[in-house]
Amino acid sequence: MKKPMSLIQLILSDVFRVQWPLLILLILVTISAIGVTLASQQNRELNAQLARLVEQKKSLEIEWRKLRLENRSLAEHSRIEQLASQKLNMRQVSAKREIIIP
Repeated sequence: MKKPMSLIQLILSDVFRVQWPLLILLILVTISAIGVTLASQQNRELNAQLARLVEQKKSLEIEWRKLRLENRSLAEHSRIEQLASQKLNMRQVSAKREIIIP
């Protein structure tokens, strides 16, 4: 006499013999769900990184504007003349002392 199958064995044998297309679909749906979850997580991470980079860009643009203003103020002709006369004791040449070399 054959030994009776347990309920789990009976369900598994039924799934593998008769319901195998459903099993394949279940596996494919599970893989698809995992893929969607991973893609959503990656999307969130990339959006957060984009936001950080946009903020960094704004702060760098502000710093760039400040540096350009500072460069303009340091390169003004009057400032250069003032520094030359104060620190280096330079004076403008008079027309009598000017020598033109041909």
